[in-house]
Amino acid sequence: MVKVAKKVTKKVAKKATAKPEYGIKETQELLQLVFALGKTFKAAKQDDGNIDMLDIKHLVALFPRLTPAIEGVTEVTNELKDLSEAEVKTLLTFSAAHLGELAGEKEDLAEKIEKGLTAALAIVEFIKVLK
Repeated sequence: MVKVAKKVTKKVAKKATAKPEYGIKETQELLQLVFALGKTFKAAKQDDGNIDMLDIKHLVALFPRLTPAIEGVTEVTNELKDLSEAEVKTLLTFSAAHLGELAGEKEDLAEKIEKGLTAALAIVEFIKVLK
């Protein structure tokens, strides 16, 4: 019985210290796109209060982020289900850095990250439907 308990304890300890299976790369790329989209709309509205064809210059900044964000989009749900505490902290720091001046206060930042993740997951579901 003691041998079995030691074996189980070893397995549980191994799982607890093992690296997360999925990481957060795809989630970060998708969040970059979502936050860039937010910045783009803010910049477009600052010009004249409207978003129209004259704001195409702002959309060009999104193009480099599209391919990386969409390529691994189907892994985002798995990554979010598999988050470690360290990965959560990394995503918070990452999000604050990419939101930049849009980050605001800590309470604002938490809400913006939550909304960003919600938007990112909606994009994931949309792309899954298209495939």
